[in-house]
Amino acid sequence: TVANCGDSRALLCRNGKCIELSEDHKPELRGEEERIRKAGGHVAQVGPCHRIDGWGLNLSRALGDFHYKARTDLPVEEQKVSAVPEIRTLELTDEDEFLVLGCDGIFELHPSQKAVDIVRAGLQAGLSVDKACEELVDKSCSSNLMKTRGKGGDNCSAIVVRFSR
Repeated sequence: TVANCGDSRALLCRNGKCIELSEDHKPELRGEEERIRKAGGHVAQVGPCHRIDGWGLNLSRALGDFHYKARTDLPVEEQKVSAVPEIRTLELTDEDEFLVLGCDGIFELHPSQKAVDIVRAGLQAGLSVDKACEELVDKSCSSNLMKTRGKGGDNCSAIVVRFSR
């Protein structure tokens, strides 16, 4: 079971294929934007991302950020920013190799499957879990932000959990 509140991702590698166990909570998603508007906010595109109330958060669910949750006439799940997590449950199988937990910076330069491929290649090459995770983080940080148009310049943190066989 995975509970997610924000824009970090949980990815399961099952026999080399990526299974996304979470969804990024972004303000431009239909259900999220609708909640933000009903709570009196608005979503605006600022550069490459969408933000709440113009220059606010670029995610629609989060712990903290109480000034987006200040309407006393609304329940917590109807505030501009909700702390209610999305919960997904999936039965593990013998084909499950590892789990990747990564903040949004990890996925600026690569889609989810590519992140899984990087970790899997490292593990298959004999790297430890720590080193395979380090490889993912290193490949997620841009060495030239001008070339990547700012992508890969966000914070990059990840955890890899390898399953025993």
